[in-house]
Amino acid sequence: MSTELGSAYSSSHSFVIRLWRENVPAAGQSAVWRGHIIHFPDQRDRHFDDLEEVCRFIESVLQPAAEPDSDL
Repeated sequence: MSTELGSAYSSSHSFVIRLWRENVPAAGQSAVWRGHIIHFPDQRDRHFDDLEEVCRFIESVLQPAAEPDSDL
């Protein structure tokens, strides 16, 4: 694999998100949606019941690893 392709791959991420409606709402009620997200290639996953959880999961994957302390 070329260096350029390797660096492009390491800076891109793929996720699969599956959504489903948990129940059919009664009149005047909102639908309850649930979901499951998987990050590839490391297979980390999480179940969720709101979009904020999806965003937190994606942010945790994209967040760079902490820099080592230069003072040590």
